[in-house]
Amino acid sequence: MKSKYYFLLIITAVLVMYACQKDIVTYNDNYDDKTSSDGQPTITRITTSSDLENPISQAALTQMICLHGDNLTGLISIFINDVEVNLSTVYALRDRITLPIPRILPSDVDNKVKIKTKYGETYASLSIISPPFEVAGLENEYCFAGDTVRINGNNFDLYNITAELGKVYFGSTEAIIDSTAEKFIMIIVPQAAQPGDIIRIQGTQTDIYLTGRFRDARGIFEDIDNYTGWSNQQCFTDGTINQNDPKPCSGLYTRISRTLGSWEWFDFFAAWYTWPRDVFDNPHKYYFKFEINTLKALKTKSINLNQTGWEWKPWIVSEFNTGGKWQTITAEMTDVMNGKVSSDFPVDNNIFQFTLRGGESETVDLCLDNFRIIPKE
Repeated sequence: MKSKYYFLLIITAVLVMYACQKDIVTYNDNYDDKTSSDGQPTITRITTSSDLENPISQAALTQMICLHGDNLTGLISIFINDVEVNLSTVYALRDRITLPIPRILPSDVDNKVKIKTKYGETYASLSIISPPFEVAGLENEYCFAGDTVRINGNNFDLYNITAELGKVYFGSTEAIIDSTAEKFIMIIVPQAAQPGDIIRIQGTQTDIYLTGRFRDARGIFEDIDNYTGWSNQQCFTDGTINQNDPKPCSGLYTRISRTLGSWEWFDFFAAWYTWPRDVFDNPHKYYFKFEINTLKALKTKSINLNQTGWEWKPWIVSEFNTGGKWQTITAEMTDVMNGKVSSDFPVDNNIFQFTLRGGESETVDLCLDNFRIIPKE
């Protein structure tokens, strides 16, 4: 009796499922997924991917753009100038193609986007804005021959500053390009490099000189080796006096390793310094430079020139740390003068005091050397 009951339940369930399936309707309604084309491609306008309405006539490298038109699927190739777009980065529908502009500089510029499909070819006008090649300089201008050092800047890879296609010269001697990234290159300073050598970078589409020379001794007014001031000589070292002293970049240097309270100041240089009169008259023609090496991150303290009120605060965005390596700092002399004019300094030989101060209580451990004023070239 029980088996008969279960059998009737199964038959009922099957009949219900059958009845439900009879009510299922498959709708096609001429749905178009826009993935197929049937004729000659056309491009009617180009927009950014974030604004599909307003046409553009120019775009930048890596920018996402959209080509609008008809019959834009079945792609064989897309070229922007003479640079081919990787089709794996493209999303194509019949009426729109979305693609990134490759981060490659063209060799032949025709200001066109050209597409080829299995049904034909077409093009539209578009000019591409190429970012400039930027060079900030040697990370440490007082490195040594044979050292591997960074040259900082932007778009080194884009402009082919590579071991295969680029060249770096110290004077007339070629350096070795060890590696290339977007923001820097690593180079090996040639053994024949001489102090004062001008540094030149050449690529397939650029030829530029760095703003800083190799171990440039021009304009040094404080190198510690010839200190004539009256404060804190006990901080001077040649790299062998204190525990964990870094290797010097140039003879003696000063190492400030101490805790400074909130707004406490420490006068690390105070002396009569002779600056050329033109520095006071035309500060815009000069850079102010020095080398720094932090053994602890600098978080709140600033380097100050008391006579002008200039403050160097490298931690404004994030704490500053060279990681135990020497690094060259470059400032505009107009910033260092801080609005002071020539009449504020009536003689070439003036007292200048450099201090570490400001901020919160902080334990600092940093080294300084080679304070200099360099003419712009």
